[in-house]
Amino acid sequence: MLAITISDARGFIIPDCLSLPAIPAGLLAAAFLAGPQPWHETVLGHLAGAALGGALLYSVRFAYQAIRNKEGLGLGDVKLATAGGAWTGIEGLNWLLLLACLSALAWVGVKSTLSGERIESAAELPFGAFLAPSIWLVWTLQQLARSYPAG
Repeated sequence: MLAITISDARGFIIPDCLSLPAIPAGLLAAAFLAGPQPWHETVLGHLAGAALGGALLYSVRFAYQAIRNKEGLGLGDVKLATAGGAWTGIEGLNWLLLLACLSALAWVGVKSTLSGERIESAAELPFGAFLAPSIWLVWTLQQLARSYPAG
């Protein structure tokens, strides 16, 4: 996730060699870290998260293209959201997307405030640079929650 963050922040590119292997790796991690739940049920939840993550961001990409007649979200972000769903499962997908969006908005707000410049609607933002750390953070918090259950 660190390499993806750096790559997207520097060049607005998420290499397939980094994002695509993260999809099966997330599903394998889910199987090995399933805990008391049967591994196949856990993997199905993570597979559903991967499908939903990819579908959601692809829908945003498609809608933006249809409305604005230009690309607003790259396929690398779509693939990365798919990987995020594979790692966090369907139960973590909403949190990682919320965290990525809020951190991206905060970055734009701080950058605009510090520079004193107005934010343009056509301004580019490397969303993967916010999505990748969000995937890592949500997955890590999920593992900690499983290690230290409440109550």
